Amino acid sequence: MKHVPKACMMTIKSMTRMAMQLKVLMEPNPAERHANILYLEKALHSARSVFLVMPKYGRGDVFDLVGSCSPDDFTGVDEAVAMSVIKPVLSALSHLHARGIAHRDIKSENILVDYQKDETTGAVTVNGVKLIDFDRCCCVGQVGPTDTAGSLGFVSPETMMNNLTDQTTADVWSSACVLIELVMGRHWFNETWLNIYIPGVHDDRGGPSLPQKSGATRLPSEAR
Repeated sequence: MKHVPKACMMTIKSMTRMAMQLKVLMEPNPAERHANILYLEKALHSARSVFLVMPKYGRGDVFDLVGSCSPDDFTGVDEAVAMSVIKPVLSALSHLHARGIAHRDIKSENILVDYQKDETTGAVTVNGVKLIDFDRCCCVGQVGPTDTAGSLGFVSPETMMNNLTDQTTADVWSSACVLIELVMGRHWFNETWLNIYIPGVHDDRGGPSLPQKSGATRLPSEAR
């Protein structure tokens, strides 16, 4: 369940984002739904809050998967495992983009994975993948280049420079960043890739407007 205080929806921009999120995640036509998107079961509200109720899915997200395959964080997953994760993500994005919708916050923490790990051999089998967290999604072409969204380590250069004209291309860039973390592992991603964005940032997963060091720490999904 996702809790959104109504106090956070006091502007036209925030209300438009919530309406867009509900439009995508409460698609009533089963034929228009995609197998790799986690849709809402229901949306509830009280005087002060909105509650988005989603089914529980999988064993964790991509961040958890990479950590499970490499307890010391110095290696990534096998190529076959990486492809079994990223292909469904790209399929879901193709579905959204064909309908004029951009996700705008693709990252490892926003991709749930149903997987099994053989504790004896270490072999991982991916049974399913679901894309989540559509609170920044938009209709393509209906937001300006200065309306930025995304997370450090995954956000596209054009987004950071306020020069993005096609939001779907940012989704593709972010998907490639997820693949990088899958293949290279957490340590390389945090110590090398994030430094390409902002020197000195290691464990920061905020938006492109954050200061160089926020002190945020990435946590496993069950601890968030």
